[in-house]
Order: sequence, then structure tokens, then C-alpha cells
Amino acid sequence: MIREDLAPATAEQSWLDKSVGALVRVNWETVAWVALMLITVVTRFYDLGARAMTHDESLHAVYSFELYKTGNYIHNPMMHGPFLFHANALIYAIFGVTDATTRIIPALSGLGMVAMAWAFRRWLGKTGALLVGVLFVISPSILFHSRYIRNDIYIALSAMVWIYGMFRYLEDRQVRWLYVMVLGMVFGFVSKENQFMSGALFGAFTGAVALWRWWRNGEGLNRSVFADLAVLMLTLVLPFTSPFGYLVGEHFLGWETVNWSSFTASAPMLLEFTVMVVLATALATGIAYYWYGIARAGDERPRLTFAAWGGLMLTFWAIAIIFFTTFFTNPVNGLATGIVGSLGYWLAQQEVQRGSQPWYYYGIVAVLYEFLPLILSAGGTVALISGLLRKDWRVAPDHDLPASVVNAETRPDFIAPAMVRRILLVFLLWWIIGAWGAYSYAGEKMPWLLTHMAQPMALLGGWWLGQLISRIDWRKARTDQSYWLIGLVPALILLWRRRSALIPSAGATGRSRRTIRFFLALVMAGGLLYLAWTWIGRSGWSTALRMMGLGVTAVLFLLTVRQLPARLRQLRHGHRVSDLRARWTRHQTGAGRNRRNQPTHRRGSRDPRCLQQRRGLAHELVHEVLPQQCLLWHHAQPRHDERADCDRR
Repeated sequence: MIREDLAPATAEQSWLDKSVGALVRVNWETVAWVALMLITVVTRFYDLGARAMTHDESLHAVYSFELYKTGNYIHNPMMHGPFLFHANALIYAIFGVTDATTRIIPALSGLGMVAMAWAFRRWLGKTGALLVGVLFVISPSILFHSRYIRNDIYIALSAMVWIYGMFRYLEDRQVRWLYVMVLGMVFGFVSKENQFMSGALFGAFTGAVALWRWWRNGEGLNRSVFADLAVLMLTLVLPFTSPFGYLVGEHFLGWETVNWSSFTASAPMLLEFTVMVVLATALATGIAYYWYGIARAGDERPRLTFAAWGGLMLTFWAIAIIFFTTFFTNPVNGLATGIVGSLGYWLAQQEVQRGSQPWYYYGIVAVLYEFLPLILSAGGTVALISGLLRKDWRVAPDHDLPASVVNAETRPDFIAPAMVRRILLVFLLWWIIGAWGAYSYAGEKMPWLLTHMAQPMALLGGWWLGQLISRIDWRKARTDQSYWLIGLVPALILLWRRRSALIPSAGATGRSRRTIRFFLALVMAGGLLYLAWTWIGRSGWSTALRMMGLGVTAVLFLLTVRQLPARLRQLRHGHRVSDLRARWTRHQTGAGRNRRNQPTHRRGSRDPRCLQQRRGLAHELVHEVLPQQCLLWHHAQPRHDERADCDRR
């Protein structure tokens, strides 16, 4: 027996002494997220270098290689932001130069998007956030651009970080969340210029909410946290608006006209740029000093101060300047093209209308590829509007929210967490409408821009689908067997698709067999409807409609994912560079050609089959094989060099 005075004193255990179960709480949500992240890794990284590079990818890879090999890079707004090239050069330095390593950063960004969906559990609910992650994984546009070296997936990830920081600040007013928001902002601005469209939508929303609360609740603008966020976002990006000031100088002061396409700035032009940037920065500083300093006199609540604003401004522009100047190796031209040229060049491109697509272009592409988030977000819109009309409406039930959120204490002068969740859903609806309107109005319409509409639709649609699932009483559904209603709609759809084979034939051959099948199908449909009526009577229309909604969603889900394995096999086997090159060589040499059925490619021949064959193979060599990319690049007329080449043959 151990003497009491010799017993060791109780001390805090090291984390190495604790059991794994004490460190990580494993439940079905954890298992689901781990499985989802593993699936995401496979879909983003599997055989990443198999596909032949497209024209845009080759440009990004070449300039990244030049930066890695020689340390030289000059920012050009036509090639979008500098982040892609710097990140790729770093990957080349670590992992080497291959087609697969070229696409590592987009794949990591796609993985980061799914991981960020987990952070939205506090607002969308645990089920809703998980389903948002699922929609991100299977979205054709998000999946495609997670395996494609373009800037759009970086914008999507930065938007997730931006929104997360912004709404976390609304909850507890801690400045650290504003730094998270600023990081999401700046890495988007150094990635691609459509971040200006996102910034305009996000800033306009916070300003509109501030005005709404002032009009409905009498909350003063100088006391509104939404007004604080709007002013912060405006003042951070105000130097980027210097091209508007330069246009005024061109019109009234006779300044030299800028050729935004080539963007070769003379010494006087650089001086004028400097003047406009300094004036914009001074204006931003003055607005911030008044809003966060003078207007706050005597306000003792935790609010953003002018000193904190200075730290955020310094962080934003320090990162932006480092990238635009390539770590200060290209200071003058880098600042000119980055601060002035980024917005100026793409404003000039509005009249060019690259892509030459109609205003309803994204509607066609979305119906073809993003029909699942499109339909789910439409249902989420109806649910949101009907919920806002009820005073006791909750975005998510308490059992579907993290315990830390349910048990969190909120100061009386802060916005209640339930209200923050409502505001987030309104923001998502605003984002969807604004993105559709902005990108449909913009002159350039390209398939990769569909990513920026699919993202907010997946967020709102995932929340609504999560509410359908979490608000069903599954114990009662097992008791009354109403869960069979989930399979009702798929079964009826299957019978409808087979209707042509079941209609009785007028001919003698097989008439009896087809007639029997037809009446069996009628009996099956009648039996299904009878069972459905029985289950509806047991569960009620509310639960029944939710069950049937899940059945429709399951069908749409299967339609979305049924091509994923085939596409991955296609990326692995069907379109390697060597395979396409071999096909091109066989075409040029005529190997294996049936001479009797082939056109004669002699000089002066204008046989359209020659043009079609050569253009088809060149299209495979240059452009994406996946239909989304091909949908845009319709070459209605062959180029002159293709005609001339056929004529020479």
C-alpha cells in the first residue's frame, strides 16, 4: 500500500499521454468530412498531368517557367494577376517542372474551397455545410478549373476566405477577422481582375444593410458595423480606381491618351499615374481618419479604430505591391500596370466583347452543366423569402449547429448569431443575383466565368438541401415507412423514360409481348401511386414533399456525377500529348487512310472535308476536350492560314 505522503502530486497530463479519442472527437460528421476530403483529393490530384495543355495553360506555364528559371517577370494586365506566376514558380522550384506540377496550385485551391465549406457550419448548419462541400466536389465548372491552370479557382477560394472573415467580424468584432478578410481580398486582387466585381457586390451589400438598418431600426450609420465594413472595403481598394481619375484628366486636362492594350507608359504618363494614385490614397486616408477617428469620439464600444485601419491598409498594399513588382525587381512598371492598369485595361476591353456571346450565354451553360446547384438555389430562394416573412423563422435548427455556436454568449450590443445567419443567406441571394447580372452584362463571356455563379448557387442550394434533410423526423419516417417516398420520383421517371418501349405495337410481331409489358407498367405506376398516397397519409404533406424533393435531388446528383469516372479515364488515356501528336502525324502522312474515300488535297482544292479534318485535329491539340470548353470555342469559319494550307495541299 502506497503511503499517502509519498503519493505523486496530480499534474496536468501531456498531450502525448492522452488517448486519441480525447484529442479528436470522432462522430459521423467527422467521418463524412474525412471521406469527402479524401474524395476531393482524388478528384483534384488523380493523374493531374495527363491532359494536353491548352493555349491559356501553356502561356501561364511558360511565363511561370521564365520566372522560375531567370527570375524575370513583368506584370501585364492582359495575363491577369501575378499570383499565378509566382505560385507556379515556387512549385517548380520545389517539385520540378512537369505538366502535373503546373496544376498543383489550382488543385490545392479546389481542395481549399471544400475545406472552407466546413468553416461555414456555424451559419449554414452542419448538414448544409457538408452538402455545400459535396456540391463543390461534383460541380463540373469548379472541378474542371481545379485541374486547370487559370486564375478563377483562386478567386473562388479567396471569396470564401473574404466572406468568412467578414461574417466572423460581425459576430464578435475582433480585428483578427478583418485581417482574414483582407487576406481574402488582396489575394483575389493579385489573382484576377474580376475580383473588382466581387468587391463591388460585397461592398454594396454591407452598405445596403447599413442603410436598411438605419431606415428600419434608426441605427445611426456612424454606429453601424456594416457601415464600418463598407468604408473599410472602399478605402482599401480606392487606389485601384485611379484610372477613372486619369480618364477625367484626359478629357479636361489634355493628358496623353493611354493605349491600355499595349500599356507602354511614357515618363509624363507615369507622373500623371503617380499623381492619381497619391490623390486616391490620400482620399482613402482622409475618409478613414474621419470615419474611424473623428466620427467615433466618445464611442466606447469595441469598434474599428483608425490605427487598426492603418494596419489593415498596410497589410493589403504590402502584399499587393510585392506581387505586382515581383519582390521589387520591377518597381516602376509593376506599380503602374498593377495599380492603374489592372482595372484600366479591362475597362477598355468591355467594348471588345471577347467571346462574342449573347447576354443569355451563362443561362445556357448553367442549364447544361450546373443544373443541380441552379435548381437547389432556386428552392433555397423560395425558402429564404418565405422564412423572412415569419418572425420565428430559424436558418437551421439548434441540433444541426455546432455546440460552440449554440452555447456562445453574445453581448447585448452585438448582432445576435441567429440574425447573422439570416443576413448571410440574404447575402448569398444578393451574390447570386449580382453575379448573374454582372457577368451577363460584362463584354467578355467565357465558360470559366461560370465558376463564379456556380459558387454562390452551391452555397445557398447546399444550405436548403441540408434543411430538407435535417428538418425531417427520421424516426417517425422509419415507423410509418414514408422514407420510401424518396424513391417514388426516380421510379416514376424510370417508367416514363421506358414509355416508348412499352406502348403496344400495331404490328403482329411481338404485339402480345409489348401489350403485356405496357399493362404491367400501368399496374406498377398505379401501385406506386397507391403506396405514395398511403405514405403521404401517414406522414403528412410537409414530410412527403421533403422526401420527394430528396428523390428529385438524388436523380440530379446521379446525372451530375455519372460522367466523373469517364472524364477521369478520358483525362488519363484519351488525350495525352503523345496520343494527339501521333494522330496528327498520321493525318499529315496519310497513314492508314482509305484513299478511295478521302478528298484529293491538291493545289486549289476547296473540299470542305480537308478544312474540317485539319481544324478538328488542331482543335483537339489546342483546346479542351471536355464539352464545357468546346461549347464556347465554336470556330464558325476556319482561319485564313488553315484555308491556305489546304489550298497548298
